[in-house]
Amino acid sequence: MYEATFELEAITPLFMRGADQRKAEFRPASVKGVMRWWFRALAGRHLGGTPKAMTALRSAESLIFGSAGKTGTRRSRVIVDVDILEESNKSFPLDDYSRYFWFSQVGRYTKSYIPPGTTFEITLRSHEEAYLKIAMLSLWAAVHLGGFGSRARKFGGSLSFTREPDSDVSLGLKFVPGQGEDGIKMFYRKNDNDKQERGISYVASTVKNLLSKMGFKGGAPSNPPKFPILHERYSFVFLGDVHEDPTSAIEEVGKWYLGTPDENGRFDGGFRFQSQRADRRIPHRIYDQFSQGKKSIKSLAAYSERRPYLGFPIQFYKSFSEDEFVQFTVDHWNADKKTSKKTNRRASGLWFSLNRVGRHYYPIVTGFFYEFFPDYHGPVRYRGGVYKKIGKRKEQLASAGGALFILKKNEEPLLAYTSFYRDLYDSLFENFEAIYGEGVGQ
Repeated sequence: MYEATFELEAITPLFMRGADQRKAEFRPASVKGVMRWWFRALAGRHLGGTPKAMTALRSAESLIFGSAGKTGTRRSRVIVDVDILEESNKSFPLDDYSRYFWFSQVGRYTKSYIPPGTTFEITLRSHEEAYLKIAMLSLWAAVHLGGFGSRARKFGGSLSFTREPDSDVSLGLKFVPGQGEDGIKMFYRKNDNDKQERGISYVASTVKNLLSKMGFKGGAPSNPPKFPILHERYSFVFLGDVHEDPTSAIEEVGKWYLGTPDENGRFDGGFRFQSQRADRRIPHRIYDQFSQGKKSIKSLAAYSERRPYLGFPIQFYKSFSEDEFVQFTVDHWNADKKTSKKTNRRASGLWFSLNRVGRHYYPIVTGFFYEFFPDYHGPVRYRGGVYKKIGKRKEQLASAGGALFILKKNEEPLLAYTSFYRDLYDSLFENFEAIYGEGVGQ
């Protein structure tokens, strides 16, 4: 049996739990789940992001990582074992940015987590060398481009390799970045001069070669791909500045993405909240209609609202008096009005994570441009209302719900979505250093 053992350390809090939600737990199933996600992103570059490619992708994933469902159960060819080597008692200093990014895990919603500084061991095993190599490459991508556990897309569960893996399989790939700013840049970029540092392109091309040898034919991706794929035209990676601590590294991305908080913690000026992308007057329009005597507020126009492109559900809250407030959630899109089929979630295409080199920290922003929704034509749905605080409970004064029109009449959905992502790429290009990708759909 082939084997590879990795030692890692948590840079940020790891919000991972099992059946007992009160207890933090580093789980093999959760680690494998993250590896599967990044395998799909890597394999999609070879197979293509088309509906046909999705069938081939499911077959490849099932072959390597196993499957269970209507078509039967297939045992995983890769075994994942995890262990906590030494648990830290470090706390993580929270500021406005980390509270925002981890809102569902800290503050009033504080839940147990594995502290930063905790060290782990992950061991991968397989009877097939090719399967182990793909698992190792998937773990490389998961650690260096993403995170683990809840809030993984927003700096939660950022891990770093503390040493090169102990393995009887050679990949010609480093898992620990070299020292200095140039070292980490070349670690992510393709570098033909140093066979030990080849970057993201090398990881993706190695997965491609391994899948080809298994009989999985390559294909061209659709524009946009049906699912996130690590492809130069449909994904991008940016590197931030060097920082002495993880808090300031998170702050660098936070200032770009959210802007600067005021005395009430309200962010303004960042990419997410700029006026052409965030319609902050929606709660005001709901409350205005309530003030005019309406008890049921229906569909609303919100033509400058683009935040659903970055994932939903999205929670809205605005206080209008000492005890009255508007609260609503953008949480689904009616894909088919005839059957009332709903899509309740859409994961963000942005991943924020941290990497560490020695005692220095670097923020990493990874983005995926892929289909927003099949046959999407404009509106998203919202539900909520106007409420009054009565002690510790709330009373609904008026209901609000229906379509939230985020596109103008005759505005082409795909064109608007593509334009948003190109603005996103351009903004990142102005503020960070591009280390992978050629733009959006270029």
